[in-house]
Amino acid sequence: MRICLVSEEFPVETPKGGIATYQYQISKDLIQLGHEVHVICKTLEKEDREEIFEGINLHYLSGKSELTLEEDFTYRNKVKSKMVELEERVDIFEVADWGAEGFYYLPIRNKPTVIKLHTPLYVWNSYNHLPMDERMERLEQDEIESLKLADSIYSCSNSLANIVKGTLPELENIEVIYNPLPQIKQNIKRNEQKMLLFVGSLEERKGVLQLASVLNDFLEKNLDFKVVFAGKDTDRNRFHTSTKKVVLSKVNVKFHSRVIFKGHCSKEDLEKLFLSSSVCIFPSLFENFPYVMLEAISMQCPVIGSINGGMAEIIEHGKSGWLCDPFSKEELLEVLQEAIDSNEKGKIAKNAFQRVIDLKLNKVAEATAEYYEKVIKHYEKKTLYHRH
Repeated sequence: MRICLVSEEFPVETPKGGIATYQYQISKDLIQLGHEVHVICKTLEKEDREEIFEGINLHYLSGKSELTLEEDFTYRNKVKSKMVELEERVDIFEVADWGAEGFYYLPIRNKPTVIKLHTPLYVWNSYNHLPMDERMERLEQDEIESLKLADSIYSCSNSLANIVKGTLPELENIEVIYNPLPQIKQNIKRNEQKMLLFVGSLEERKGVLQLASVLNDFLEKNLDFKVVFAGKDTDRNRFHTSTKKVVLSKVNVKFHSRVIFKGHCSKEDLEKLFLSSSVCIFPSLFENFPYVMLEAISMQCPVIGSINGGMAEIIEHGKSGWLCDPFSKEELLEVLQEAIDSNEKGKIAKNAFQRVIDLKLNKVAEATAEYYEKVIKHYEKKTLYHRH
């Protein structure tokens, strides 16, 4: 099969988040199964270009990191033109929901096109409380319209699928295929230190402010612990200012030296943090199926996840990790302390790793390829019917 993934994000130049990690990992896994993979993504350089990276055919389209409404219109039309150009070379397109990059292609498509739900803008912003400008309002509308136009939709978690079906009832047929497991490291040697780790963009949806609200109590009780935030600072919160500054404003100044902000980290630096942390916490208000948690699990780092979203579909509380309600300060602190004090963190981390194997996260590419084949057959039948 010849497959083309479409999203501006890809680890080489635009590693913005989980979509970039997903596009790289699923591409590598599909290639191992013998499929041909193309990716349409963004370059911040001035010229479009094509290159092969680790067997993946990359089609770079030039664009700024942050776009105006007019620039976004231009970029998405470039995506449409590239998809039309590639129609003779691919059997199916997969477009990420985020950014509605397939919006202008979908009405004129001549190849089956599916949309992968990562987290649509209207869901994402309901937790970040950002003011909606004209461009964001347009993107939100175009994302929803794209979902209605696609040949099929699938989600990386049941939780996200249910949210979308609940708000857009006409989209009742949404399949679920979890994100693939990151590359498994062999002979992992942990060097556990007294460190609580948070990994992710500093934004309200990620539960950063909820975590900050319990840090005074946590650091007072655990005098030998430090807290490390690994992720870029943003203003994606109800105060529309630096989330890092909001976190520090909630933490007593006497603890500031024990609250460390690493900023955006390379994959190698993140792996070192996973190996040295006592526990990694993801207290998100909502999270689809976070790649960073899978990366922590693959490094056998014990994890605390949120009950809100796809993490609850992986973690079995007290057996393969811990789950908390980030909206309950008391529960968040209680679960955090339980995890820190546990004498079975190593066993629980191994259980989590076995859990993702049992969920066949190492077989996601096979399931994805089967899904593509089903969509292609349905598209061909529908096209043949309309011709007659």
